Amino acid sequence: MASINNLTKAIPYKFMEEPPMDNGQSFFGADPELEPMMLDDGREGVPYIMAGANEKSSMDVERVHCSTDITGSSLCDDGNGKSDSYAQMPNDMSIPSLEKFCKDASRSSFDEIGLISHQINSYNEFVSHGLQELFDSLGEVTVEPSYDSSNRGLGGWRHAIIKFGIVKLEVPQFWSHGCDIDEESLKLKPRHARLQNMTYSSKMKVEVHIQVYSVEKTDKAKTGNEKFGFKKDIINETHHLNIGRLPVMVMSNLCWLHKLKGSDCQFDSGGYFLVKGMEKVFIAQEQKCRSRIWVEDRPCWMISFSPPIKRRRIYIKLIDFTKNEDASGEKIISFSFLYANMPIWLMFFALGISSDKDVFDIIDMQECDACVINTIFATIKESDELCEGFRKSDKARQYVDELIKNSKFPPAEPFDDYIAKYLFPGIS
Repeated sequence: MASINNLTKAIPYKFMEEPPMDNGQSFFGADPELEPMMLDDGREGVPYIMAGANEKSSMDVERVHCSTDITGSSLCDDGNGKSDSYAQMPNDMSIPSLEKFCKDASRSSFDEIGLISHQINSYNEFVSHGLQELFDSLGEVTVEPSYDSSNRGLGGWRHAIIKFGIVKLEVPQFWSHGCDIDEESLKLKPRHARLQNMTYSSKMKVEVHIQVYSVEKTDKAKTGNEKFGFKKDIINETHHLNIGRLPVMVMSNLCWLHKLKGSDCQFDSGGYFLVKGMEKVFIAQEQKCRSRIWVEDRPCWMISFSPPIKRRRIYIKLIDFTKNEDASGEKIISFSFLYANMPIWLMFFALGISSDKDVFDIIDMQECDACVINTIFATIKESDELCEGFRKSDKARQYVDELIKNSKFPPAEPFDDYIAKYLFPGIS
């Protein structure tokens, strides 16, 4: 019954109606014009309309006594040369005081958090944890021989197992050939990569364990008492290999500017890459959630459930009635599941529904219009023509199972198992 409930919830009534036309009229009236308000900006000769703007507020404001410098710093010093991350509360509620407080609060927020800190923090998290987890997820890589008799050498067929260990990233470096000095590694900073059209990156070294072995048969294996032999190691070594380079984000933990507490420009906040001297950034793109049901009206009314695995995708479409002789434009509801297309009414009965009344009760069609009723009747008629007597016993179940088994990629599981596995799995 859980599959039936998910199936009925996926069919809104709006799915079977035509989309309304937009006549361009708004539900709301014209916005009333706001009268201009003149504020006190502290200058002489400028009128203002705010009574008591320069007076102190009647609210009790806790005054914070902080030592500030001549430039009017917005941060409070604690006596040890450190500053708090909060702006000084205004002593009064006048316009100049509120403007100064807003500027100081925004400045202190950007000084502490930064404008693109989420980009840099995400890259640092990937470098410190995500990269190692990526290699750990690979596990063991098994290499099997091709079993080509022409390439068989002495000692039988050779097998190999490759394991990845600790990943290390070096700081960005480049080599310089000087006349008076030997070849040495120099610090590669972003300005060097930008001026010389280089990629600001670091070497990536991975600990790789390589085991090459052959399967030797024992005397028992030759007599048939033992099925397998033993492994004879030919190579069993561990190496630290350079497998590539990783681009370094400017101002990240790998960047020299972060280590040296400096910057090429005071307005440069980082958060980008340098590839062949060109600045590259990631642009976030919005992608629809794969674990939800989506309703679309173009090119036709369609309900789709599209997980990443194509085999688990489900589509419910409003298509033309195949037996429509009078060209009245009747529609039926088609259900696409495991590369098999069928009227949705057959799927209801295949899932255990015993009568049409039970389906109507589940859908709750008390307030449906004539268009929806005609679509339902056309779907029932199509189901009866494809599978005559589908309401009897398990005839609809057998028809759907046979249709899915004859599809392009039939499942190996029985009916109940692949219904539970592929019909709206993990829906949210």
